[in-house]
Amino acid sequence: MTAFERARSAAQKAERRHALLAAAARLYDREDFDGITLAAVAREAGFTRSNLYKYYRTREAIFLDLLCEDVTTWSAGLVEAWRAAEPTAPAFAHAWAQGLDARPRLLRLLSILHTHLERGVSAERLQAYKGVLYTASGAVIAALCAAFPALSPEAAEDYLMVQLAVVSGLFPMTHLTVRQQAAASAVGFRSYAGRFAPLCEQAAAVALAAALAAAGRAPGAGAR
Repeated sequence: MTAFERARSAAQKAERRHALLAAAARLYDREDFDGITLAAVAREAGFTRSNLYKYYRTREAIFLDLLCEDVTTWSAGLVEAWRAAEPTAPAFAHAWAQGLDARPRLLRLLSILHTHLERGVSAERLQAYKGVLYTASGAVIAALCAAFPALSPEAAEDYLMVQLAVVSGLFPMTHLTVRQQAAASAVGFRSYAGRFAPLCEQAAAVALAAALAAAGRAPGAGAR
């Protein structure tokens, strides 16, 4: 099947979407979101612009679907890592930070999720993404509550949402452009370049210890 043959079956349509997402991912490896256009994605995938429009109307929709894939694989990996980890705040924070640090594309997409991606898609696509996030979050929350029974689902959800907000801001702060870094250094700021993982781990450990303490547990303690 060439890029210009009409996709008729569900499998063929899924193949086309996969090709477009793969093309967008390759472009995103080379440049920032602001520099990527629908026309560029079409060229990279070997599609015509009109063929691309059969699947996506905006670049935000493409990258939101890419984020759906990344969130699903990341959350599954995190749950497995937590199941294998000692149930303590430091151990869980380490697995959290390492799992995220290994997925820079996920972190880049999270950093533009609310300001770009969610604002450029239809209500239907936005709800579909929220459904994916809800399912992934539910698995992560369940893993937290299984390891730390004193945590309520509400407390675990609060912890997860706050930590996602933290990493959404921390990643760009630790990946400044040369121009941004020069401006910061000129007025005396220390460089945070390359420090995402340790800072992420520190924030996650402190927050989890606080959540456990609030739930009536000693910080860093836990039992299955």
